[in-house]
Amino acid sequence: MTTTLGAELRRMRLLKGVTQKDVASAVGVKRATVTQWEQGRFRPSQEKITALDAYLEADGALIALGGRPEPAPETPFAT
Repeated sequence: MTTTLGAELRRMRLLKGVTQKDVASAVGVKRATVTQWEQGRFRPSQEKITALDAYLEADGALIALGGRPEPAPETPFAT
């Protein structure tokens, strides 16, 4: 089973015992943004992934997961 960045972010946040608001404050975003990251709706920038990894003391785990770009959805061309 492949772990997603969002799932690992949530797991590490809970392991550390901090709230989404705490994480958001630490990396300079709104709490709702952290929620969307954890749910996989949006992906943090590489800069934010690095900040998250440092704050959650993830030892590069989030960076490793974030280094794999997710495929872009295909969009049909207008004719």
